[in-house]
Amino acid sequence: MEDPRNLPPERRSRRFARAGLVVAIIVVLTIVGVFVGRNIWHARVMDQEQHTGVANDA
Repeated sequence: MEDPRNLPPERRSRRFARAGLVVAIIVVLTIVGVFVGRNIWHARVMDQEQHTGVANDA
């Protein structure tokens, strides 16, 4: 494996761009996952409250 410090500037900048893109994708997927998970949880709580008639104030 090549030492990244010895790469020419154009290859090094491409590598940093790719790493930045991977980090951005991970952040976006985490945010989407939390949003979807919270919506699913909220739908379950609302369904339970409708069936029992009792508010679930956790």
